[in-house]
Amino acid sequence: MSKLRKHFLITGSGGFFVFGFSILIIGSALPAIEKSLGIDHQQAGLIFATSSIGFGSSAFVNMIFSKKLGPFRSLSIGISIVSLSLFIFVFSRTFSLLLIANAILNFGTGLIEVNAAIGVSVLKEKKNAGVLNFMHALYSLGALISPIVVSLFLLNVDDWYKPFAFAAIISTSLFAFSLILFKYDVVYEPSDTPFEHWLIVKEPLFWLIIAGVFLYVGYEVSFSSWLSAYSNEIKGIPMRISSAMPSFLWLGLLIGRLFSSVVSEKLGYSKLMLMLTSVATALFITMLFIETMWIYIISIVIIGMGFSTMFPTLQATLIRHKPKYSTVSAALFTVAASAGAALVNVIIGTLGKFLDLQYGMYFILLLLLAELIVIILIYRKEKYETP
Repeated sequence: MSKLRKHFLITGSGGFFVFGFSILIIGSALPAIEKSLGIDHQQAGLIFATSSIGFGSSAFVNMIFSKKLGPFRSLSIGISIVSLSLFIFVFSRTFSLLLIANAILNFGTGLIEVNAAIGVSVLKEKKNAGVLNFMHALYSLGALISPIVVSLFLLNVDDWYKPFAFAAIISTSLFAFSLILFKYDVVYEPSDTPFEHWLIVKEPLFWLIIAGVFLYVGYEVSFSSWLSAYSNEIKGIPMRISSAMPSFLWLGLLIGRLFSSVVSEKLGYSKLMLMLTSVATALFITMLFIETMWIYIISIVIIGMGFSTMFPTLQATLIRHKPKYSTVSAALFTVAASAGAALVNVIIGTLGKFLDLQYGMYFILLLLLAELIVIILIYRKEKYETP
């Protein structure tokens, strides 16, 4: 088990790095992609929305094949699919191919996200939140580096595909390493019967967590995706500098997730989420009205720190609550996340086309306020139900 744990943690952490790096490319390069291919904000919103088709469908496929393949082999397969999608991006020169490539990319990343969580549960890690926050910290590191790499490659608008080629090389190398996971027997032991898996839906805390991740992924993914365009159009920041703006958000996410991986067990899951989301909401309001660029950048970093713990800590809360239902709960968690990303990106793209992106940011603020209410309910439920 020790060798399996080592190989799984390396592959899972590397998978999250590739996940974060790859996902951030399209948002960072969005101004160049729109200009190069003649795509408007509404079409860009549809590209982002295809993330949900891929991400959500991966959860259902995983439920069907999880018992046969197991989380470790499925994790390796997810990395291979990410590699394939990145090569498709490199050769995409039409709107329809971008849609297909993004759906495949998110199918692969969905397999990585679901099976990393199930793998942590299978290996019976004592600190679920700590391990998952660390893996998501690697996601943040990839997302932090990605916009910088994009800005280096983006000498002109037609160079937008080059960062995808760079990511494809990294992902393919990781896939080669991940093949070692195929030698391990499937050790995943799900609930006794298929029906028993679904008993999780009777739990009120489950639905609060689902609401929480729906809102979180909606505002986090959309803010990260549209930040470059918002900085360029509304704040008047030059395109090459704007393309690097998501790096500041993910710097904050990286710092916050490393911090959360250490303190989450001591401070308490819901208390940590409440504290950091309150900080994110306050700084998001500040960011909307700031004109000075360095204060704007500092606000974005602190917003990232506030965003940092929500996804992995909600996931850890779910695993800890009913670990034997992890197949269905992890899958539905992923479906809720993908639905949030799709809906919010379409709304923001539509607002951006018919009004402007400032209204899209106001919508994200409403989601943050709704998230605070959900976290308060989770906190109260845990407080009064914990013996």
